[in-house]
Amino acid sequence: MEPAMEDFQDQDYESFEQSYNCFPVSHIKDREYLEDGNRIVMPPSALERLVYMDNIHGGGSQQVSHCGVLEFSVDEGFVYVPEWMMKNLQIHPGSIVVLKYVTLPRGSFMKIQPHRMNFIKLPDPKEILETALKDFACVTAGDTIMITHQYNRYYIDILETTLRMLFRFLRQIVRLILHLL
Repeated sequence: MEPAMEDFQDQDYESFEQSYNCFPVSHIKDREYLEDGNRIVMPPSALERLVYMDNIHGGGSQQVSHCGVLEFSVDEGFVYVPEWMMKNLQIHPGSIVVLKYVTLPRGSFMKIQPHRMNFIKLPDPKEILETALKDFACVTAGDTIMITHQYNRYYIDILETTLRMLFRFLRQIVRLILHLL
């Protein structure tokens, strides 16, 4: 059962901001599944201060994205992020990243654009996308996300969302619009 935002409102998570050495999740043995979605792995000490969402950016980069936390199980001082997110944020393995707690509103609409037409030609691309989005805590307009289907990777741009920048998913239906060029 996923916790409700109300469960966290009495706690001081807004003050969470921490720097970590960042590596791709592929560096964690037997955890290939962590590449799907936008959830990261943090050290146990972060559990005491952070539970829900992160704003992530590279130390010298102006790029910002948002993610959720999947596990609190890695060594102190390190965070493991899906490689596709690292590429989006122009983060190299071993770079310092800053994670900051943010509260995100729920959304109900997003407009997307797949990078290649072969995604649209799949049988029922809407169902494939809806299934893949269950691995995402949230999306940010301007991001490119990666989903995997039958061992193929598909990159999809998030063109816009109802709340202009981002929104979180919590067991709700999201209306999708595919934008084709």
